[in-house]
Amino acid sequence: MRVALKIDLHSGVDNPDAVIPLLHLLDQYEVRATFFVAPGSRPRWPVWRRDRGQLHDLVDRLRGQGHEVGVTPENIPLWKKRILEMDAQKTAVSMSRTIERFETLDGGDRPAWCSPGHRMNADVPALEERFGLPFASDTRGLFPFFPVTAAGASTCVQVPTTLPLIREFIDQGAPSGDVHQHIFMESQKPLPEGHVFTLEIENEQQSHVEILEKLIIMWRGAHWTFSTLGEVVKRLDLERLPRHAIGLHGGQGGNARIAVQGPPVNAEYNVESNESGSEQ
Repeated sequence: MRVALKIDLHSGVDNPDAVIPLLHLLDQYEVRATFFVAPGSRPRWPVWRRDRGQLHDLVDRLRGQGHEVGVTPENIPLWKKRILEMDAQKTAVSMSRTIERFETLDGGDRPAWCSPGHRMNADVPALEERFGLPFASDTRGLFPFFPVTAAGASTCVQVPTTLPLIREFIDQGAPSGDVHQHIFMESQKPLPEGHVFTLEIENEQQSHVEILEKLIIMWRGAHWTFSTLGEVVKRLDLERLPRHAIGLHGGQGGNARIAVQGPPVNAEYNVESNESGSEQ
């Protein structure tokens, strides 16, 4: 079995030192992950003490340890709040600005994209193709696919998160000391391309890093292999990759609508149908 690790560095982080224990942990167990960072440069962006130099150093360190680095919107709370009401033009401006700032900072290839909290609208997948992104991870689902929404089909591979988030179990009242057991049990369900586990880092959340370490120990003990999201994409046969609709479902407590992998799309499938589960 395989598991790919995805690390979302959310805007609640205000100190780069908060990530150091996580990096030490991954290095100790020789595990590589895909990190998504917000490359903002305006004063409203609180990450890394608003110092782009520190963010540049972090990206260099991540790459130096063999991790992949992608982007997430520069203002995560605003994206989560407004993305469902944003039209295609506003969505394009937000995404292109984020990508351009990251490329100015990083100087590398086009980055992968992550919509925080699995919050996105129908235009995001088509824009991911338009901007030439290598892959995206915006959704919850079971395996990689080419996404289809009411705005059209996209050839940017979608790599969904397959396992529940730590905060979901905690919000349901599960003791933090038991969360790793619940996630490990969920990971026993066999999937064609393995599992994707997402770790959200907000503020310091050292307890979440400790839960991740317990999971890594259990997965290693079961002889699992670890990978990045990019490595998942490289293993795919893109000529046979299925197309699936993206739908919106109620999230934790039914308060937030999150993007999920919907039914397969074929010649008879109408993504604009109310019965399809597509978001618009």
